[in-house]
Amino acid sequence: MGGGRSSEELASIILEHLGFEIIETRKPIEVGGIEVAEIDLLAKDENGETYAVEVKSGRASVTDVRQAYSNAQLIGAKPMIVCHGFSGKSAEAAALSLNVRSVLLPEYYLLTLKELKGVIEDLVLTILSIFEEAVPEKLEERELKILECIAESSNMSNAIEKSGFKRGRFIRILEALRRKGVFPIRNPGYRYLRMQARLVLRRYRLRKLLERIHEES
Repeated sequence: MGGGRSSEELASIILEHLGFEIIETRKPIEVGGIEVAEIDLLAKDENGETYAVEVKSGRASVTDVRQAYSNAQLIGAKPMIVCHGFSGKSAEAAALSLNVRSVLLPEYYLLTLKELKGVIEDLVLTILSIFEEAVPEKLEERELKILECIAESSNMSNAIEKSGFKRGRFIRILEALRRKGVFPIRNPGYRYLRMQARLVLRRYRLRKLLERIHEES
């Protein structure tokens, strides 16, 4: 992947904002037990379609487009490329002819990635203050289980499987937690849901520990 982990992380954030679920990163592709390629991101859209995503830190060439297409073909997924535009009309034409979905990023993202991370870090304190009000006095056992599964899983599908609940029941409990204000940040990305679950669990457990200490003293 051109550009290293920073480009991959940025692409993940943007795709999640677009409604995709990141299933796996840097997925190796094996043919006959031999690794022949690596997919930068494996993502699933809201309709359940799986995309093999090639991420480029700069402009995509014809070769990059063909690589995205061939990688997707190897695993039976749809091809996608995330880049800062195409290197020329031939690359753009190749993407159209091969049905490679493209997500084009503005050039300023390249220049301000570090600044973007800095802004996110600055917002952490503000976000933490929001969670002062997000931790309910009491959580039911099943609600705690849902929070734990979300906190420990890399995506929603894994969380549901780990919980042992059917998808419908899992979603109903999740929505009940939302109504309690447990997830104050409304963002479609799973990483935001996981972050909130972890923060709420930590504060809830700390509160219960302090209450126990107070009762025993």
